Amino acid sequence: MPVLIMGGLALASGVMGAIGQSGQAKAQAMQQQMQQDQANFQNQLKVDSDNRAVLRQRLGQEMTNLSIAKSAGKQMGLQQFYAREALNNARSQLSKNTQEVNAQFMSALSSRGISAKSGTARALLRQNIEATEANSLALRLNGQRQMKDIETNFQNALAQRRNDYIEAQAFIPTTGGIVDASSSALTTGLIQAGLGAASAFASTNFQYGGKGMGLEKFFGGGGGGVPPLLARP
Repeated sequence: MPVLIMGGLALASGVMGAIGQSGQAKAQAMQQQMQQDQANFQNQLKVDSDNRAVLRQRLGQEMTNLSIAKSAGKQMGLQQFYAREALNNARSQLSKNTQEVNAQFMSALSSRGISAKSGTARALLRQNIEATEANSLALRLNGQRQMKDIETNFQNALAQRRNDYIEAQAFIPTTGGIVDASSSALTTGLIQAGLGAASAFASTNFQYGGKGMGLEKFFGGGGGGVPPLLARP
C-alpha cells in the first residue's frame, strides 16, 4: 500500500504541475496577444490621426490651387477681351484713315484735272492699298503676339499651384510571432509526471524489499509483465 500511495502522489503532483505549466504558457500567449492587439490599436489611431492631418493639408492645398486657377482664368479673360477690343478699334481706325486718305487723294486728282484712270493715279492708289494691307497685317500680327503673351502669363500663373501632395499612410498591423506552448508544455509535463511516478514507485518498492506491486499493476497493467500502454494492439 505505501508503494501505491507514494507512486500515486508523485503522479498526481506531476499531473498538476503539467496542468499548471500549460496554463501558465497559455496565459503568457494570451498576454502577448493582448499586448500586440493593444499596440496595433495605438498604431491604427496614430495612422488615422496622421492621415486626417494629411487630408486637411491636401484640402487646403486644393483650395489654394483652385483660387490660383480662378484668378488666372479671370485675368486672362479680361486681358483677351481688352486686346480684342483694342485690335478692333485699331482696324476700324485704319479703315477710317484709309477712306479719308482715298477721298483726299481723289479730291486732289480732281482739283488738278488728273483722271483717276491715269497711270499716275493708279500707281498712287496701288501704293495706298499696299500700305493699308501692310498696316492691317501688322495689326493682325501684333494682336496674335498679344494673345500669345496672355496665354503665357496664364500658364505661368497656373505653374504657381502646388501638386506635391503627401500620400496617406496605409496601416499594416503586426501579426504572428506569438507561440502558444500550452499543448507542448502539457505533453512534456505529463511525460515527466509519468517518469517521476515510476521513479517514486521504484524507490518506495525498493525500500519495502520489493514486496509491493509491479510497475505494470501500478499503471493499470494486467498479467504478462507488459504495461497496456506499451503493448502492441
